[in-house]
Amino acid sequence: MWLRDVAFLWNGVVERHIEQYFLIRVESHHVDSAGFEPSEAAMVSAHRWWALGEILRSDEVFAPADLGARLDPLLCGKLPRAPMVVGQ
Repeated sequence: MWLRDVAFLWNGVVERHIEQYFLIRVESHHVDSAGFEPSEAAMVSAHRWWALGEILRSDEVFAPADLGARLDPLLCGKLPRAPMVVGQ
């Protein structure tokens, strides 16, 4: 659905990430963090599924920053013909 090219500071080093976002509908899913690198595992204290309303009302930081607004059309079936470039 989306493409994002972002640079940020990670462990004192500027990293550039080229990200691809996909829309996949599932009944349920178990998150497996066994493959995390130690630095990733140290940063993730919890995970959970979010409802769209929770994202829209939250003060949490999401990527892209306007995730809730971008999800709304997708969840209504309005899919882009080609992946869209999204910002921060």
